[in-house]
Amino acid sequence: MASGTAKSLENHPLLGAAKLRQSLTKTRKLNTLLNAVKKFQDENGIKMDTLPPALQLLDLHKIKRHDLYEQAAMDISEHVVARIRELGENGSFESIKKLEEQLEKCFDMFPLPQFRPIVLENLKQLPKIPDNYLDTIMGDRDFYDACPLTVQQQIWLRNNDLFVEAFSPLIECYLK
Repeated sequence: MASGTAKSLENHPLLGAAKLRQSLTKTRKLNTLLNAVKKFQDENGIKMDTLPPALQLLDLHKIKRHDLYEQAAMDISEHVVARIRELGENGSFESIKKLEEQLEKCFDMFPLPQFRPIVLENLKQLPKIPDNYLDTIMGDRDFYDACPLTVQQQIWLRNNDLFVEAFSPLIECYLK
């Protein structure tokens, strides 16, 4: 799963571990390594004028930056999920088209926990999921189990064995 996550990052405009490792292994000189780290931070950091003073204040209160970034990522994820939900409720052709475009951009990011809710909500809001995505979901049991019922229903139409597997325990319990 870790290599799949790295590949997911490398296929998007995000710097993954491979690109960072490549830039750091180009040289052995300390100054060049420090410059490479500084360049990476500058290119991939949050660009806000008000952020450095806020980070200093958080440092004074001994709040870890990791916690700040995790909370920011969670908040952004919640806003994106809410926007996807709005698009799905709209139901217009343009909204569906936007949802399909969004799914194309984020589908490979499912292994990353921060992106899972976005991918799952996107799948849930699409009335008809393209077959290539359904095939990928059927090939990954964890992904299939995490999918909402509306997505699983579309999978069951293509794969009767998964339908039987999902409902046979309920039927057996009812018959007893």
